[in-house]
Amino acid sequence: MLKAIDPVPFGKYAMQEEQGCFTSRGYLTLSGDEWQHDRPQEKQTDRKPSIKERLEQSKQECMGKNKAPAPHKGKSEPEL
Repeated sequence: MLKAIDPVPFGKYAMQEEQGCFTSRGYLTLSGDEWQHDRPQEKQTDRKPSIKERLEQSKQECMGKNKAPAPHKGKSEPEL
């Protein structure tokens, strides 16, 4: 019979060394790799702006229009 490594103490040792943890999706450890999503994320250019974003954009446009000096409407000063 061949001797094998006991997986429980070996796993605990590896977890301490790597500072990893077990999750519902598997073992998680710091690797420096970029995160891979289960489902690809939408490209920023493909999505429509949210209502909040459109409202903010409209406010900015209105503020830009209101900054221009408006012609004075009303009574002119009396001539002497």
